[in-house]
Amino acid sequence: PPPTTPPTTPPVTPVETASDVNVRLSFKAGLGLLAPATTGTLGNITAQVGGVPTGTTSMLTLKILGGTLTELGTGCAPVGDTAVCEIGPDAPPITFKVIGVPVSAMATVTTPSTVVDPDANNNQDSMLLGLL
Repeated sequence: PPPTTPPTTPPVTPVETASDVNVRLSFKAGLGLLAPATTGTLGNITAQVGGVPTGTTSMLTLKILGGTLTELGTGCAPVGDTAVCEIGPDAPPITFKVIGVPVSAMATVTTPSTVVDPDANNNQDSMLLGLL
């Protein structure tokens, strides 16, 4: 019988996924005695992350200048003025109580290493919360 050699197949290269990972900040003021108990001294800040592909996670970093963040049942515990949260696909918005007299907020979301992001410009957002 003639010798046989096993068929050779090229190695499988993982396919990169393209997805527009993004973050958007919003703020709802809640000053005053009639404000609900879930409202901070100044109000609540919410970060909405979108575009995280199935089977991956992104990291959200939210930082405020001049105040502190308190968790509102989101599963992401801030430390002082910064929160770092792991975000999966279709994650609900993450909301924090804002305490103190903050000046501004900035959020950044990382793109998973296997993902090509066609618009990296929307991977961060910032807003003014008050005046010095």
